Amino acid sequence: MYRDVISKYKTRKSNPSAKRTLQLSIVNCTLYIAVADRIRGGIAVHIFLQGQRNAGKSIVIEKTLEILSERKQLLLGGFFTWNGGNDDPHVYMRPAAQGREDEVFRIASYRKGKGGMACDIGVLESEGVRLVQEGRRADLIVMDELGYLEINAPEFRQAVMGAVSGGVPILGVLRLGDVPWHAAIKRSSSVRLYDVDDENRDALPQKLANILLQLILQKNTGT
Repeated sequence: MYRDVISKYKTRKSNPSAKRTLQLSIVNCTLYIAVADRIRGGIAVHIFLQGQRNAGKSIVIEKTLEILSERKQLLLGGFFTWNGGNDDPHVYMRPAAQGREDEVFRIASYRKGKGGMACDIGVLESEGVRLVQEGRRADLIVMDELGYLEINAPEFRQAVMGAVSGGVPILGVLRLGDVPWHAAIKRSSSVRLYDVDDENRDALPQKLANILLQLILQKNTGT
């Protein structure tokens, strides 16, 4: 899915100047989140899932949100992404907020006959950033998923890091693999990582819903 983006990343790794720029960006993200962690006191308020392809990560998020919606009316921020399927060679993004399912943006396309994928950075830097930033006013921010595409979208990455350093709980997915900008997220004391597999994916939604409900109530009451 991300072969074209990965190819660009590998090219950057072999280019000293580009490699240095990417390293500085990652360092800045790490420092930014570290300061926020210290202010927050190291309390975990965000949940990110990871796991093999087709492990059921998005299904876990869907079921978790269903359980939460039965217990509390939620204002959601953030986004969902998905592949168009065999007959639709595109990747799409839409708001996670209820009632906005028709707001669909194309963020990448498979290049027929050429291989790889062409990412529309402009959409990520505009619509993607907007959806993440709208989460500041939400009860919960959904990020399904974060992966290789964002390597070439610094403004989008910055918006994500801003959300991670903030107090609105996040329920997201991190794609497996060598994704340098994910390191700062994984190291943050405000983040809990859960590996999704065949053995735990049925039980995880209830567990995550319980944790998130408590975090959301704490945020709303200021406790």
